[in-house]
Amino acid sequence: MNKILSIIFILIILQSCSFKPMLADKKYDFRFTKIIYDGDKQINKSIKENLINNSVGNNNFEIYFVTAKNKEVVSSNAKGDPIKFKLKINLEYKIIKDEEILVNNSVIKETNYNNIDDKLELSQFEENTINNLIDDLSQEILMSVVAIDS
Repeated sequence: MNKILSIIFILIILQSCSFKPMLADKKYDFRFTKIIYDGDKQINKSIKENLINNSVGNNNFEIYFVTAKNKEVVSSNAKGDPIKFKLKINLEYKIIKDEEILVNNSVIKETNYNNIDDKLELSQFEENTINNLIDDLSQEILMSVVAIDS
């Protein structure tokens, strides 16, 4: 009987606990009135959407950014088939307010991963990896503006 009550008590306690990242779904008190970009179209579109979706407010900034994606083979087997890849995304950005450059920064996010025989699965994995790196880059930009704005 004591074990049953202990299990029920633990389940009740665990049920009421929740984890939510501090910065998830946070709306910032600024917005980007002008977003100009160059480079990889897919990455630029995703970064722009992230910036627009996470920033609302009266404090206006402009942002100019350039992205580049690079995928390279890190190691190969004896036949020359790739074993490991490195995916790197470069981001250079400038945050401007009232025609004054407040932030001029460059960020590189990269990851290494193993080759997968199934090319569809490899493609989906790379897509997910790129999306994660894009989210990190978007948060980097937002945190730069938060540091200025505070």
